[in-house]
Amino acid sequence: MLTALMNTKIFSLIRKTYTFEELDRLRSTHSFYCPACKQQMELKLGKIKRYHFAHRKKTACESYSEPETERHLAGKEDLYQWLEKEGEVQLEPFLPEIRQRPDLLFTMNGKRYAIEYQCSVIPREHVASRIRGYEKLNIQSIWILGSNHLKRLGPSEYRIPSFSWLFARHFPRSFTPYLLYYCPENKQLLRLNHLYPFSGQIFFAHAVSFRQGDSLKHILQNPPDEILPDRWLKSRLNRFRKRLPPKEMTAFQQMLYVKKRVPLALLPSIVFIPSCFDYCFETEPYLWKTSLLLWAEECISFTVQDAAEYLFQLERDGIAVRRQLSFANPSNQDVVEDLGSWLLKAGFLVFMENEKRYRIAPVIWTDRIERILDSDTEFFRLISGCRHNL
Repeated sequence: MLTALMNTKIFSLIRKTYTFEELDRLRSTHSFYCPACKQQMELKLGKIKRYHFAHRKKTACESYSEPETERHLAGKEDLYQWLEKEGEVQLEPFLPEIRQRPDLLFTMNGKRYAIEYQCSVIPREHVASRIRGYEKLNIQSIWILGSNHLKRLGPSEYRIPSFSWLFARHFPRSFTPYLLYYCPENKQLLRLNHLYPFSGQIFFAHAVSFRQGDSLKHILQNPPDEILPDRWLKSRLNRFRKRLPPKEMTAFQQMLYVKKRVPLALLPSIVFIPSCFDYCFETEPYLWKTSLLLWAEECISFTVQDAAEYLFQLERDGIAVRRQLSFANPSNQDVVEDLGSWLLKAGFLVFMENEKRYRIAPVIWTDRIERILDSDTEFFRLISGCRHNL
């Protein structure tokens, strides 16, 4: 912690720059207490970690807080200095109504924001509890992950574990999610947009960096232009065609071969079309989309509601596993409507206007690699056309 009670008033270590001698004299003549639990705290003046307050060992504080690393302390101080130029900001204020203490409480245009800088992994229940607490006070929580959680695998390719998804948020009047990361080493805030999954944890994402002076309002309320990651998709699909199927796909491969006589690596291109709500599922998108395609091919025609109900059945059967999110999860109808819009644009779905029903255009199922590669080439051309028509 960077604040503590001294003589019934809040004492902050970042209000001014203190020397070691000043703080050493202060701790020899004064006592410091936790604003939440009122128990005595120690002023730590180490050489490696920045000066901070800490509860004594075996002390139970009523406002839960995990041990703070040097990264956490440095990032919290940086974010405080960033926000104090934009509005009213409080460092580690204790909120007695909900017995919580956010890293920062920021007020902008009459709206309050609890800023949490999360560098460590904490239980999912603690995250949900904190969010509910802030909601009770009509405070919007903004979670910024430490850059130690960010794993870049290549150009526009990132590994995003399930834990990080607890802190995803979406822009106003939109389901488009984003994640925020802060790196105290280069004093940079990173926003990951356009999160399209290829697997349960590997995502295409577009990173935008911000520095002190950039408006928090702009960062949180201005969504980026919509894109389809066609170049990335081409690279990923080419790799998929060449890889060996994982062992856990055995049952799916057997089903696919019985129904279509094709190996997993030669799935039709259509099941790789990205849609905005793919992130809602931990299951690899091509798996549940293949199941949806096989169902649609057996239908003479179907409605959006029919497709949404079948997707629910896939969830119930464990074929499409929903991702645990802390913000509003799109409904199955939202998911199939968005997927359907991209399929219509690319010509894979036909709208039967008189009946307001749909049917799938003929799909190429083949066990010949040459033919499927030709199909991929046409698929990429159609996807590129969709992108340019946005």
